[in-house]
Amino acid sequence: MWFQEEHKNQGAYAYVRDRIVLALGKKLEEVTYGGRPPSASPATGSKVIHSTEYKDMMAAAMKLD
Repeated sequence: MWFQEEHKNQGAYAYVRDRIVLALGKKLEEVTYGGRPPSASPATGSKVIHSTEYKDMMAAAMKLD
């Protein structure tokens, strides 16, 4: 899993995804993404939404299955 705090379309995921596949010899479908969904804005503008997104991201990152 690649995990980043930035939105999916704003961080390094698009750049490193293919390199992870090549380096690990995995299929593209096997490289999963953890983080915020794509967004045109770098921030939600709402502390409540940001806190909820952050808690969800941390839960996904710590999931062991």
